[in-house]
Amino acid sequence: MKNRRSQATTRPGLKGNARGRVFAFILQLCWLATTSTGADLPIRLPDPANEIFSPSGVEWSNAEIPAYEHWSAGTSGIRNDCDQQTCGQVVQLLPNSLLYSPPLANPWEPRIYLKATTLQDEIARDTLEAAVGGTFGLLRINPFDQPTDGIQFDAFAVVFNRFFALLSSGIDYRYGFPVTFRRGPWSGKIGWEHKCSHVGDGLFFNAPGVTPSELNRDDLVVALSRDFDFGLRVYGVFATALGFPFGDTPVVHENPTRFNFGMEWSRRRSTGLKGQPFGALDIDFRSTQNNVANFSGQIGWQWRNHSLRSFRVALEYFSGRSPFGKFYQVREEWIGVGTYLDF
Repeated sequence: MKNRRSQATTRPGLKGNARGRVFAFILQLCWLATTSTGADLPIRLPDPANEIFSPSGVEWSNAEIPAYEHWSAGTSGIRNDCDQQTCGQVVQLLPNSLLYSPPLANPWEPRIYLKATTLQDEIARDTLEAAVGGTFGLLRINPFDQPTDGIQFDAFAVVFNRFFALLSSGIDYRYGFPVTFRRGPWSGKIGWEHKCSHVGDGLFFNAPGVTPSELNRDDLVVALSRDFDFGLRVYGVFATALGFPFGDTPVVHENPTRFNFGMEWSRRRSTGLKGQPFGALDIDFRSTQNNVANFSGQIGWQWRNHSLRSFRVALEYFSGRSPFGKFYQVREEWIGVGTYLDF
């Protein structure tokens, strides 16, 4: 009886340790991806009228990259010595660019940011919010003459934190393994994602009377995106809770779906030091929040490199239920100013 009792008490800890091991493993993959230079790709010669390419590395001028094409970072030269019969499909390990880019305005997407907000509620005021994470390519399969079309296996991991009075009040973790694709202006993904929420010590000091909620979920996610000329993009994302491998909280099991859609204006080009303006809008609905619309919008200035990773400075507006899982039923409205790194 004593052994059975000890085993039962260790199960929750084992589940938490399993989440931690998965998160640590994904972070190790992310570090490996960021330090990789990428595999050489046999690619077609660029069009001199619109494209500038350096054999010593991928370096773009301020000329705009064609609407539905960009080059993978890590390509160390140009090869035009193959044809469909000799080259066929190309397999690239740890590509340095993405086929499907996470939406810019959605507050749950993996990226690095630091922002100050005007939030005023019973839990926190004038918060400082931070995120550390990103999405990284693991393997890409593409036609030899279209390095940015094909299928790619990605991994992502991110931790979100909200600070009030220098103390953390809420922490969320997300990680997953999406399979993404791009064909011309169309891109999308399908994959598994896990999210778990935790309370920071600051909640007990700053709002001792508030009882946090439980919200953990494992989702099957499907997304589709369409690029248009002049940097316009529209997208939609749908997810439903799976209930495994870690198990959903009861409210998620009873209300499993979520979806969001949006549009953004962000020209797909290397900007150089001068940068470029951008704007993004995202509207999110979650059945755990009675499908109340969560509205998020950003405007600001953006700098992109040759692989379309970007650094942004933005003014953000959010209105809806809290993006932090422990407070998912709390109504919020705030304006924020921050810096964002998408990679």
